[in-house]
Amino acid sequence: MLIDLRGAGCADVLIRLAALARTTTEPDAEIVLWTDDAGAPTELPAWCRMTRHRFDGPVPGFTDRYLLTLHPSGEPQ
Repeated sequence: MLIDLRGAGCADVLIRLAALARTTTEPDAEIVLWTDDAGAPTELPAWCRMTRHRFDGPVPGFTDRYLLTLHPSGEPQ
C-alpha cells in the first residue's frame, strides 16, 4: 500500500501513520510511505522502534519513500 504524505510536516506524518497503525488488522501490513519531510530518515525509524513496528528502510532508487511493516497493536508476530 502506498501512502502519499508529501507536503505534510513531521508531526502530521507521524499522526497519520499512528492512525493507520491503529486501524491495521492485516498481520505484517507492508506500506510504502512517501514523504518529503526532511526529518523522515530519523523520525520514522525512531517511531517504529517506540511503537514496535518495523522500519525496513528506504525504497531502493528513491530518496523520499520508506518501507515500513505495521503489526496490529504494535505486536510483532
